[in-house]
Amino acid sequence: MRDLILNKKIETDRKIFIEVEGYIDTKSAPDFGDFIIKIHDENPTKKLIIDFANVEMITSAGIRQLLLFEKKNYNYELINLKTEVSTVLDLTGMSDILKLEDKVLSINVDNCEVLGKGFSSCVYKIDNDRIAKVYY
Repeated sequence: MRDLILNKKIETDRKIFIEVEGYIDTKSAPDFGDFIIKIHDENPTKKLIIDFANVEMITSAGIRQLLLFEKKNYNYELINLKTEVSTVLDLTGMSDILKLEDKVLSINVDNCEVLGKGFSSCVYKIDNDRIAKVYY
């Protein structure tokens, strides 16, 4: 399990970009919450953009912190969620409550098996559970 690393990366007139890396679990969730609360309290008018690109896992303790931000009506957005984190938030119903970046699924089909071709599209096997139809 990786330790949680929190970095305030960039600050503009209206936004603060925060990078989060590692696991947000029972041990690290209080530090995560305290870090975000401190930045928010020092900059209450700025939107916090919280980058989850390097968050490997979030547990109920981490979700509890996110719900606290929501309850306090923080101006924030979670961006770049990995599939594992996004799935946890979806399964717990939190995706509908939390402020998440609209995500467009990006898939590399270079090494995928071609299942079929049409006049203007191609169907690829992504894995055992997913296929993708690409239009060109």
